[in-house]
Amino acid sequence: MRLPKAVAAFDGLEPTNTVVAIAVVLVLVGLWLTIAALKPAKFTHTATSGNKSVWISRTALEGSVRDAAGHTRGVSSVGEVSARKSKITVSINTTADTQTVAKAVEAEVVERLRGLSDVKVVVRTRKDSA
Repeated sequence: MRLPKAVAAFDGLEPTNTVVAIAVVLVLVGLWLTIAALKPAKFTHTATSGNKSVWISRTALEGSVRDAAGHTRGVSSVGEVSARKSKITVSINTTADTQTVAKAVEAEVVERLRGLSDVKVVVRTRKDSA
């Protein structure tokens, strides 16, 4: 018997401007959260080429490339290394012939990444003054 009295107490009430403003803000927050949930994730890891259930981070891939390039004969220093979805770019400095060293670095990096990634490797060279 108390329920009809409670319902009757709310009869005729209308929303205030504050309630409408709060409702609009909550709708906008909900919309923003929905869009954020549906947006594709940032590229942070990539599946290895050997076993698709094993993933490697971009940072680890770049570190492996940096190490392989740095241990190649003729490389005096390794500059920027960038791993993307479709290619890996490595910048090196050398005092030797740039084309020969670039081919050697590319071969070394491809060998190091065998089983991890089969993306294109781009080597940028800069000749150091001896």
